[in-house]
Amino acid sequence: MAEDAGLSGARHGCPPGSGDPPDPDALAALLGRSRARLLAEFAAPASTSQLARSLAMATGAVGDHLAVLRSAGLLSRARSGRSVLYRRTPLGDAVVGGAGASAEPEGPAVGPDSAGGGGRRVSQ
Repeated sequence: MAEDAGLSGARHGCPPGSGDPPDPDALAALLGRSRARLLAEFAAPASTSQLARSLAMATGAVGDHLAVLRSAGLLSRARSGRSVLYRRTPLGDAVVGGAGASAEPEGPAVGPDSAGGGGRRVSQ
């Protein structure tokens, strides 16, 4: 019984710290596809409308997802002039980093330096 309570990675074929590449679909399975895409999109702080344009999603849906990710501690927000900008927290970075390189979205970065108000994507 004690063995069942302790679900060690070694018992399931993945010893902790083994360096095995993470499953690229794990983040989507954990958060849902839209929230995983949204969380992985952050290369620089971005507003709700910038993210909605970049991901071709409704602004209201993006706002709802941002609220959930923020309440989970994966995002923070700060006012910048008339805009509210969201950014990943260290926990959000760790979650995306643990999902592997394929969690990074293919497409334009979002932030102040891109044509849509975005920045260059920086590998994490």
